[in-house]
Amino acid sequence: SQIAMLPKWLRHELGESGVSVAKRLLDLNYIITKKYTPQRWEDEMKGIAKGSGVPVKTWRRLNLIPELLKASCSIGGWWGPATETGQLLQLRALDWEQHAPISKFPMIAVYHSNEEGSVPFANIAWVGFLGSLTGYSSARIGVSERLRGGDPSTMTRFGKPWTYALRDVLQFSKTLDDALTQLN
Repeated sequence: SQIAMLPKWLRHELGESGVSVAKRLLDLNYIITKKYTPQRWEDEMKGIAKGSGVPVKTWRRLNLIPELLKASCSIGGWWGPATETGQLLQLRALDWEQHAPISKFPMIAVYHSNEEGSVPFANIAWVGFLGSLTGYSSARIGVSERLRGGDPSTMTRFGKPWTYALRDVLQFSKTLDDALTQLN
């Protein structure tokens, strides 16, 4: 059985010290998810590396931290009689580890991609973070992550990193059915 959750002490240490503490774990996570990850993710990270002068390996590690931790931020959703209009309201906090160095650099990135099938979307995360923790698209699709608390025996580290999967939902889904298909 795979261990889906990291010990609390390691999650805390990652939050306090950043990528440097877990380089080997993050590199291993990259190796086991690489065959499930579309090439466009690597291309985007290489572009950011070239433009920033920061090695692509650093960008890979940064973007895989949530995959390693399996997340723990606060979210909420209200609809029906719980809202004035009856429509869904979504709330999301980037509060995984308030003392993490990355928490000082939140960012909303709005994408208008020419990639076939892409719709405009907003990704809410941190500077340099490409995957989606939360976001909203012009197709009225919203995502928020909340993976902690799940049954660890049913979770796996083999597959497309979940923040990449959530961004793909935002970027390529035009309907709720599209979004659900993207996640299957």
